[in-house]
Amino acid sequence: MRALLTWWRSTLILEYITVGEISQRGRK
Repeated sequence: MRALLTWWRSTLILEYITVGEISQRGRK
């Protein structure tokens, strides 16, 4: 159960980083 939570959290962080990079690219 705890491993699932950790995986879910890491996925959220990855998605957040990806969205941030895309938005930065769009601005430039």
